Amino acid sequence: MKNIIQIFCLYILISFIFQFNAQNIDIDRIQNVLKFGNSPGELGQGKQFSFGLPLIFTPDDIEIDLTNNFYICDKFSKKIFKYDSSLKFINEINIPEEKRSWNKGNRSNNKINNELYFEIDMEVDTETNLFVLVKRRSFFERLLKFDKYGKFLKEFEIQELLTNRRIDGFRIASDKIYIYTLNEFNLHLNDIKDNVFVIDTNGEFLDRCDIYVVDNYGKVYKNKDNKIMTVYLPSVDHKVKRTNELKLDREFVYNTIDTLTLKFIDFDYKNNLYFLSSYPFSIKVIDSNGTTIKDLNWEKSFQKYLIEKYAIVIPHVRQFIIAPNGDIYTYGFRTKNESRDLFIKYSYDDIELVLLRISI
Repeated sequence: MKNIIQIFCLYILISFIFQFNAQNIDIDRIQNVLKFGNSPGELGQGKQFSFGLPLIFTPDDIEIDLTNNFYICDKFSKKIFKYDSSLKFINEINIPEEKRSWNKGNRSNNKINNELYFEIDMEVDTETNLFVLVKRRSFFERLLKFDKYGKFLKEFEIQELLTNRRIDGFRIASDKIYIYTLNEFNLHLNDIKDNVFVIDTNGEFLDRCDIYVVDNYGKVYKNKDNKIMTVYLPSVDHKVKRTNELKLDREFVYNTIDTLTLKFIDFDYKNNLYFLSSYPFSIKVIDSNGTTIKDLNWEKSFQKYLIEKYAIVIPHVRQFIIAPNGDIYTYGFRTKNESRDLFIKYSYDDIELVLLRISI
């Protein structure tokens, strides 16, 4: 009897610890996006690898505008699906084909390259116009603009502006577009001067930006007024550089400069910056002065909690999306498969994509 009581007490203790850990992160809304299929508004079914395993759909990019509309890119159909705040389908946006002169000799090779390397990065401005940066091969080459109804407006002529540079990403802050570039001849060097080009939302050149923090995970940019405008993390090839131009609290400086465990996620409309910390695994939020204002622990027990309570598997646990108002979203797959294993052969009828809003 004594042994039974001890085992029961141990079970209660373990359950309490698990529930305590799970409550460090609170999911206050689970949103069904939609199921896979070929009907309007449904995500593509992906493709089969040659060895027979299905390729699991992963959003190429997810964006949220100021009115909480969601934009989800389906890499395989090369379409962007737009949903309202309740996840009701609004419309789909097609990426126009690139205008190139192809001959019979390179047509198939170019088609294969476009299929393999297609990738996009999305941003929405304050007027809810959608901007899409399209990657072909290793670098982004096309910047497209769509209105709030999904109508294609223009393709920016930016290649002449970026002579001897390659586009590596972009952000939109207010009414300005910040395009991150790398020197074409010094891609692996610590080339940190004047590599951010600033244009307006019509494509007119405005300025170039400098950098005030550089670490092994990337760079934090400023404009000429020393205001935080955006952050970018291109690779781990950049050397560590200390600076006095941004005053950060001791904890943030230690993690960023010394242990190099922080990775930038995004910023909200208040210019708060969201970073992902590896040790421990958490989301840190800092204000424009560099002071940590929130710290969200993401523990392994929470992933188990999601599986057991909601049957949700998050294959890319480090993928987070920040809404303009500061809400944090991640995505996962809800499956009817009892093993919860997404890497076995399954039917698309048994799986759906879900968005989860996280409260701190």
